[in-house]
Amino acid sequence: MTMSRTHTCRGAAVSLATVILAMLVAVITPRADGADVSMSVSDRRVYVGVPFTVSIVIGNYRRYDAPAMKPIDGLTLLSGPSESTSSFTQIINGQITQRQTVTLSYQFVAGSPGVFTIPSVTVSADGEEHQTPPVRITAVKSEIGGLLDVEVLAADTTYYLGQTLQLKLEIWLRPYRDARTGRMLDRRAMANMLNLRGSTLGVFAQGLNDMTARHDERANDEGEPVAYYVYEVSATLTPQQSGFLTFDEVRVRVDYPTGSQRRRSFFDDGYSSRPLVATARSPLIEIVPPPDEGRPPTFAGAVGRFDFTVTAKPTSVAVGDPITLTLTIDDESQPPTDLAVLSPPPLEEVPALVADFRIAGDPPAGRVPAPRRKTFTQTIRATTADVTRIPAIPFAYFNPDLEQYATVVSDPITIDVRPATQLADSEIVGGEISRNGAATELTEVAGGILANYTGDDLLLASHVFAFSWPQVAAVAVPPVTFGLFALGHRRVRRRRDDGSHVRRRRAGRRALKRLVEAQRAEPARQAQVTVSALSDYVADHCNLPAGALTGTEVIERLRSRGVDPTLVEETASLLAVCEQLRYAGGGEAESDSIAQRAARCIERLERERIA
Repeated sequence: MTMSRTHTCRGAAVSLATVILAMLVAVITPRADGADVSMSVSDRRVYVGVPFTVSIVIGNYRRYDAPAMKPIDGLTLLSGPSESTSSFTQIINGQITQRQTVTLSYQFVAGSPGVFTIPSVTVSADGEEHQTPPVRITAVKSEIGGLLDVEVLAADTTYYLGQTLQLKLEIWLRPYRDARTGRMLDRRAMANMLNLRGSTLGVFAQGLNDMTARHDERANDEGEPVAYYVYEVSATLTPQQSGFLTFDEVRVRVDYPTGSQRRRSFFDDGYSSRPLVATARSPLIEIVPPPDEGRPPTFAGAVGRFDFTVTAKPTSVAVGDPITLTLTIDDESQPPTDLAVLSPPPLEEVPALVADFRIAGDPPAGRVPAPRRKTFTQTIRATTADVTRIPAIPFAYFNPDLEQYATVVSDPITIDVRPATQLADSEIVGGEISRNGAATELTEVAGGILANYTGDDLLLASHVFAFSWPQVAAVAVPPVTFGLFALGHRRVRRRRDDGSHVRRRRAGRRALKRLVEAQRAEPARQAQVTVSALSDYVADHCNLPAGALTGTEVIERLRSRGVDPTLVEETASLLAVCEQLRYAGGGEAESDSIAQRAARCIERLERERIA
């Protein structure tokens, strides 16, 4: 009896210890299914005018709602959020858990120096709200010191509405001279210092491929000439409304060298740098409408210099038949006009055309078949057979160089219009029947109207319905097609969201690449890389962490998945040779073929399609 009580007390003590241990583990172990949220910045010290990134990281979630960033005094939100996701697998006490993480990135820029606080953000994930702690940053001004200057230039200060402006962006960048070597960087090297990703170029972004460079000088504050590289980018702009022209702010960032450092690679420029940011000075440009004085009634807003032609097809028609006019406008302006805003002449304002033709009410469709050419098509119909030609059609435009209106007139087009065809009464359906026509005789059926079929059976028997193959196909194809599409879409989504599938698909390619690199290594290192490549290859197919399998476990996994026994034995022999080379050493003759043998094993395992 005493022994029984002793065992009972010991069992109770063990159970109590187990309960306490489980409670401690539950307290110190994060909840596996709870989302975790954090916020960070790309740098706590930023420069005025240089964009920086605020990142909100949401981990271990199933669903979430992207938070809205509140306005922050002194900071401007440039873009966001942009999303990037990642996933990884962890094993705790033999239990495999897949975690997914999403990063929401927001681009900000500071407009002035100072200390700014990014306030706490509320993130809703899996039905719970999470608060991120606030983050403080310091914005400092990047001292340019005459190293960088940016300016937007235009030929004039006044332009007409509809006229194309030629703008030019000039970036004045002072060459860097290495104090240690005395070497001055050339134009190409300094152009590589332009940080286009961190710049805001507006309308000039499209012209970067045609950027030019030249040497120039300008005086400094002391009146001394200073050499610069001047980089020029051109752009065209067609204002859509009158008034003073407003530009999107043009901001240029340069990662200016501060000193040379040891060259780390062939592609490394070997210089440390600091950011310089300059906002372009823009001219004050006024956009005015063309004058009312002397404006022709057919003026439709074209500003520049143009040629105008008209063609018609067909030219032989009956009264009321459609005639297609093709109106071709060739742009001769410098700089070229924006053809997207070019309108055709209003044909209803041409009296000679309206007098003899009916003009379709639909607006003509425009297209650009060639650079600097736009065509419109319009349908007209002659109203009388007396018409012998399509009159000349004027196209009016305003010439900004001469500051006056001009009109180009197309050539008249000769046409042949015949009277509309008339039909006799006998040719019209429902008209009087010719007296000479053959008479249709009716035959009386015995029994009169009672001779018709009667009875439900006879009526149903005469209307037998049966599906034909085209009808069966028409009914069956849509649902079958939809089912196949849904199945394919499901498989694509499954493959995209399944991280283990991506690992299996890339396992062979990654292992073979490592084995190719291992062939140039010394014997012991070659054997080590070979074992690691084979182990990681099997781990990828089994959705296990890299490096989680020993050589013995690799062989056991292959056997459990039904791999060809001959291939399993060859793999085991190869791993044994590798272990001998790693720990016991071996001759060169043995190590020469290790990587090749492993590559052949991988290729055969790929054909086995192990799960």
